Amino acid sequence: MAGGIAFDDGAGRVFASPAGKRPSLQVLHSLPAGLRRQVHLADQQDAFRSSDVLSIAAGLPSLQWQRVHEVVGRGALHFGLTVAKQAKAVSSAHPVVIIGTGRDVHALRPEGLGAYVPPASVTMIEAGRRDDILWTAEQALAAKAQAIVLVQIDQGPTLSESRSLQIAAEQGGSLGIILISRQARSSACQTRWDCNPVPNGWDWEVVKNKTGPVGQWRIRAGPKGQLLEPLPLSRLVTKTATPFHEPTTHSSSVVSLPPLGSSPAGARPSP
Repeated sequence: MAGGIAFDDGAGRVFASPAGKRPSLQVLHSLPAGLRRQVHLADQQDAFRSSDVLSIAAGLPSLQWQRVHEVVGRGALHFGLTVAKQAKAVSSAHPVVIIGTGRDVHALRPEGLGAYVPPASVTMIEAGRRDDILWTAEQALAAKAQAIVLVQIDQGPTLSESRSLQIAAEQGGSLGIILISRQARSSACQTRWDCNPVPNGWDWEVVKNKTGPVGQWRIRAGPKGQLLEPLPLSRLVTKTATPFHEPTTHSSSVVSLPPLGSSPAGARPSP
């Protein structure tokens, strides 16, 4: 669709808005009865988790609730759905929301989703443009009914856009995962992961972490799809966040800049 927003409960399209029209997520009341009950039950269980963090697997950095996290790489969708599986384990009444363009949303099939989460617990939202995707993500994150919101987007959010998403996640108490298919930007995300498939598994690398270590792990799955203990591929490094700016690259090193107006060491001032 070129513009507008469409809601899909996994069994068929249930709501669509014309281009330029942005409905409130109050339209959830128009969804089928089964999903309505699910959303209502979730909304009544504000204290659905006993921890401020979501553990993905032993040895990996945890994901903070009420925060937005970014994922790049060819394995980004697998990472997002794995996190959704863990989130559903601690908040089974809360639906998972997946937001993206029609190309991305319709590429997902119940048979594939079923390996991670029950397809009936997934609400898919198709948005026609980048602005619609980001606006819908804000609404979903702030709605308090979702356990996790997966957002599929080409270019990563800007610093301003990510701050808006972060505020929405804090309001709703949910967990936002931004799946970036092209390039990440300097943003306010809590963590950023680079995930790629390798033979017999995946390599997951934390390239940014505001409150914990960065590092790289080899991820393998057991016979029933469960994650086995991750194998560290690098030494964990705790990165101290800088208060005024963030690196624009994936490097974990921090470069100190000279004060404004000063000359670099050894340089002669211009006449």
